[in-house]
Amino acid sequence: MPTYLLTWNPNQWQWVDLAECVGKVKAQGHLDDRWGVGRNKKIVKGDRLFLIRLGKEPRGICASGWATSAVFESQHWNENKAALFVELRWDVLLDADHETILPREILNHGVLAQMKWDSRISGVRIRDEVAKGLEKMWQGFAGNKKT
Repeated sequence: MPTYLLTWNPNQWQWVDLAECVGKVKAQGHLDDRWGVGRNKKIVKGDRLFLIRLGKEPRGICASGWATSAVFESQHWNENKAALFVELRWDVLLDADHETILPREILNHGVLAQMKWDSRISGVRIRDEVAKGLEKMWQGFAGNKKT
């Protein structure tokens, strides 16, 4: 299945209701949201999504989810222009300031090292073999955080 990397840099955008969103995922098992996908127009409903926190430490994978829509155009969050977004459902969402996320350094090993994880552009496709390795690692890491 197609898998994509979404990016978030808290130095550029403060997620002011992150704690509330994390609480909803833990209570409900999911949270419906939307996220910018850069210039990617290929994401469709059912694609797998991972969110990497960049910028300030701790950096790493902090969320996963599924696209619940195709890409659409809407108002950009900080500019007076349109941008591309996708509706999604987070199945895991972690607050790196209060809990452990999958560290960026771990992504430099094995098959995962084939991916450029520090992309500044959201919506980058993760090659299938890398996505498979990431999914396996994420399930082991985040699976116990869903309870």
